[in-house]
Amino acid sequence: MKNFFPSKKDYAKAISILDARVTIRVCAVTVTGLRFLRHCGVAASVCFAASAAFQVAHALDACPGRAVSAHQGVTGFNTLLDGQPGAPRTPEFYLIPSYNFEQEKFVNELSVSVVPGLSGFWCQTSFTFVAPVARVFDGDIHFDKSVAASWEQRWLIDDGSLPTVSTVVDVLTPYDDSNANTEISLIGIIAKSTSWGVVYLNSVALAEDASDLSSVDFSGVVGAKRIVNPKLAVFADIVINEEGLYALELSAERDYSNGLSLGPGIRLFRPSDGSNDIDVSIGIVIAKVFGG
Repeated sequence: MKNFFPSKKDYAKAISILDARVTIRVCAVTVTGLRFLRHCGVAASVCFAASAAFQVAHALDACPGRAVSAHQGVTGFNTLLDGQPGAPRTPEFYLIPSYNFEQEKFVNELSVSVVPGLSGFWCQTSFTFVAPVARVFDGDIHFDKSVAASWEQRWLIDDGSLPTVSTVVDVLTPYDDSNANTEISLIGIIAKSTSWGVVYLNSVALAEDASDLSSVDFSGVVGAKRIVNPKLAVFADIVINEEGLYALELSAERDYSNGLSLGPGIRLFRPSDGSNDIDVSIGIVIAKVFGG
């Protein structure tokens, strides 16, 4: 359900996590352009083929996996991706304020997610759009000159033996800044239910320049969800980048009957300047489902 996280703008460069973003450049029809169109056609064919295969595999259930989504979903202030689509054609809004004590900086992120289909392949798909992130530092308010979007697809639903398997293509594209690059990342997600909750593994490949895929940074997140009761859960996870252990995150999720969920949390992480200090951020995810 949750596709974006409050920490992305704070330390995307340091941990290479979830700030992957993609762009399509408009240009004259050259050999490179024709190759791009060919790749788009192949990708579209794969999507349609996967859609047909998914509908055959789950012919008796118009939109399977709703109970798994509820059980494995994450709405906490952390970096975990759950790989779960929300309710079909039901917008989900996320407001994620956070505060970094070391930098004395307040960050606020607003996003909306929607599942486009009522059945089959497209009810396992989630698209998320993120507004320019607001930052308050030294009394001044700044907005990032970029917008973000992601496509999440659940390919396999946890059936008790095999885990949930999902992917996310995450895109950050700048505007009003000719020197900025478009970022793109591919994220693999595995989630497995247990008798006490859920375990998660996220694997991230991030290209800070979508036009040059020869340089890719890798990172990962390993975490767990402990279900206290049907309305309350707690999370713990670690973020690992190419330099080793980067962050420890502790968070919680409280769900309410009116479609509101609150997810406070704390993050302890290494600063990007390479020092031995520990930075601390606190934040909360405020999620609201409309029309469900």
